[in-house]
Amino acid sequence: MGYGIMPYRIDIKELQSVYGTDNDGLKQKIVASCQSVFESLDRDFESEDGWANAKSIMLDILNGSLREIKGNSAKHWYILELLIQELGKLMNNGNWYPANIDPMYGYAEFRMFYLDDPSRINLDSPDDFPVVFTIQQKNFKSALKNIKESYADHAQVSEFESWINEARDNKQDIILYYY
Repeated sequence: MGYGIMPYRIDIKELQSVYGTDNDGLKQKIVASCQSVFESLDRDFESEDGWANAKSIMLDILNGSLREIKGNSAKHWYILELLIQELGKLMNNGNWYPANIDPMYGYAEFRMFYLDDPSRINLDSPDDFPVVFTIQQKNFKSALKNIKESYADHAQVSEFESWINEARDNKQDIILYYY
């Protein structure tokens, strides 16, 4: 079993706009659609081990009242992935599962754990997984160049290029979750 990339296309500004949203209908829709996953996350990250309740984390994000995290932020990043799934779209990852992301750590265009500037959604990187990279539209050309130079697998390069094209066509950014 290997680790792989879950690529999402999403407008980062839209993601930022739901932090502290006053749209109660949107909040209710998001919380309702994530309920079964909340239960799964709460089983995986138990409150007895010090983890906050998944629904509470999502509501903190939607209410713009994310509390300071004492310890590992992994569960928060998985909750953010649920939000990204709600607002964005998962793209095909058939050639990036499994995958090696070592070269990506050196790419300036692949911003790790980036959500916004200035950071209102202030989350530290988790102790382990997930690893999260954000590629903004303005960096697509150089990100693709780096992938072409670093990855020999033609299918992977081609699929990455399809992510760039799909996100560009939809005027969105890319967020990569690796676990």
